[in-house]
Amino acid sequence: MGIRLGGWLWGFGVLGKRVGVQGAADDEKDLRASCTIFLYTLTTLVTAIIDAASEDTDLIVETFYDPEWAHRIPWLIGCGGVSG
Repeated sequence: MGIRLGGWLWGFGVLGKRVGVQGAADDEKDLRASCTIFLYTLTTLVTAIIDAASEDTDLIVETFYDPEWAHRIPWLIGCGGVSG
């Protein structure tokens, strides 16, 4: 439960990082930090997938064929990839 809370609070900066490994023995801190980061990353990915799946498919297709947006899409995907 502490790891989940730490992963959720990671989005709030230092608070999440501290709660994720707070009270752990020195030999467990790396493991707990890794689990916290994994959970945070997984949660971020799942949220984006749910958001994309809830969009209207016709609007997404229309956006890809709109000349005003078509040249921006690779940049948006690239920025998303860089930011993690």
